[in-house]
Amino acid sequence: MKTIRNLLNSEFLKDQSGQSLPLVAAFLVGFLAVAGLTIDLGHCYVVRGQLQNATNAAALAAAGVVYNTSSTDNASTFANNFSSKVSGNKNYDARLGTVNVSVTPKCLNMLLASGTCGTSSPNNAVQVVQDCDCNTWFLRLLGIHSISVSSSATASMLGLAQPWNVAIIVDSTGSMATTDTNCGGVTEFQCALSGVQTLLAATNPACPPNVSNCPSGVNFRVSLFTFPNILTKVNGATPTVTVNGTTTTIDSISKDINCGGSPGSYLNWQNQPLAAPYTLPMPGASLPQDSTGRTYLTYVQTSTGTTWNATYQVTPFLSDYYDASTSSGLNSGSDLVKAVGYGTTPGCLTYTFGIDGPDGGGSHFGNTYFASSIYAAQSALAAEQAANPGSKNAIIFLSDGQANASMYSRNPSTYGTVNSTNQYSKAYQFPEAPAGSEVGPSTLNYSTPTSTYPVPAYLTPATILPAQASLGYDTLSSSPAGGTRSGSSTGVYPDWNDQCQQAIIAAQYAINAGTIVYSVAYGPESSGCSNGWNVGATDTTRVATGTYNQSFSGNSVLPCTTMEDVASSWSNFYSDNQQSANVNLGCSDLNHTTVSLQNIFQAIAASFTRPRLLPNNAHN
Repeated sequence: MKTIRNLLNSEFLKDQSGQSLPLVAAFLVGFLAVAGLTIDLGHCYVVRGQLQNATNAAALAAAGVVYNTSSTDNASTFANNFSSKVSGNKNYDARLGTVNVSVTPKCLNMLLASGTCGTSSPNNAVQVVQDCDCNTWFLRLLGIHSISVSSSATASMLGLAQPWNVAIIVDSTGSMATTDTNCGGVTEFQCALSGVQTLLAATNPACPPNVSNCPSGVNFRVSLFTFPNILTKVNGATPTVTVNGTTTTIDSISKDINCGGSPGSYLNWQNQPLAAPYTLPMPGASLPQDSTGRTYLTYVQTSTGTTWNATYQVTPFLSDYYDASTSSGLNSGSDLVKAVGYGTTPGCLTYTFGIDGPDGGGSHFGNTYFASSIYAAQSALAAEQAANPGSKNAIIFLSDGQANASMYSRNPSTYGTVNSTNQYSKAYQFPEAPAGSEVGPSTLNYSTPTSTYPVPAYLTPATILPAQASLGYDTLSSSPAGGTRSGSSTGVYPDWNDQCQQAIIAAQYAINAGTIVYSVAYGPESSGCSNGWNVGATDTTRVATGTYNQSFSGNSVLPCTTMEDVASSWSNFYSDNQQSANVNLGCSDLNHTTVSLQNIFQAIAASFTRPRLLPNNAHN
């Protein structure tokens, strides 16, 4: 034991000489590996953050044009412009090295008001994926020269609406009574109203945070217009109609809103608004407003002194239409929703006969003239914008593009030659005005034994009241009773010559005032821009310049050309030409993936909302 104890206390065990470098080196390599891993991973985490920010920006930018298909205006183009891929792009960063970008437009069920995405559904969202190699410094010691970094983002429009005042002008002439088999077999007019429902359900009008000048907590206001305009007052009172000895009071505005789901027709004329001759607002004029905020014009019948009011504006600008808690996304108590319908309840707004005659009557004559409705909408928009500083204006104009208002109140081929003994002897003015009584009376029977329809009898020309002379024009190029009407420029607003060109000029006026004009050619006719339906001639005066979209090759224009040139640009023109009958199948929209009317309005709605990011696994 003593020997062992002496050995343990010997100098052998107390000797501390030798080399620690190998041990330190081993520990240092481990330390550097850990430090390198921390630094390099931290660096790559920062790189991924930069890449994710750029990916978010690319997805948000692409969301606004996901419906577009043109070579320069589509989701991939916009995503790449805001990606980190190419030098000169909005978010390019040379430190990221080579960046790969993948752009995938997709249709998400969760963004549809109803139904699910199908093979023909347009894309309503876009997913952007970016990846790159993040270079390392310390991990190179371990043979790791780079780390793959990836980021993805999914975005759509259809977020909160931006500050807009939107005037929707819907063609309510007789041609819209055509059945559209591609829209569930309903009339084109009801399908058009379904499209408006789609737009309303997709635009939540509530103010986003930190937005100023947003009265009553909303910033998206919509007003519904229609043409022909409707008769609202005669000598200051609600007009009446007498048929077969029975007098009925017709409140046209109420009929377009409060029909209880039973819109009027020639078989149910008591629920139908009364058409009025076209009023002619002057470009830029501030039209008077009634107590509800609707604009109107007052005319006087020169032979009797009868005054009558008419309006194109069915509802004032409203924001009460939205209700996310309902299956349709719409508030059934809103006058705007009542007019266009909701869910399975049809809208009360209906195509207006009165001038054109009921569908199936066999005695049609032209009554479509829409330049004046565009001027009326622009006047209302200007007033709304003044009341809401910072807001922007837009017109959505839906029509088949056919303009054929006659200088006669009746087709002379049907009612005989105009002469002094004919009740229509002075009915060749444009616009026409009510005759001795505001409407009828009439007991015309249109092959329907159990029903008669009151058709207004137009006799003498109307003029703007002297006190409102600055608010509108009188008729041009007319000679009643040997006299000369004011104006002499054939084809210049307002006139029955060159009606389509006048509409284009009206749209250009609105565009020059800062309004964005969307044009929806719905069942665009293959003909119909004439000099008055009674003569069937082509346009003779080249009024429109063709500045927008497509220049004119001649004096005559087609409805499709008219609708194209009404739009602010190609990106604001849409066409649904899938109907049968007299439709110009060549009137195609080559700039958007949308075809059906509901999809078109979904695309337009997207332009009024701010983009939003969605979960990358969003699907329903």
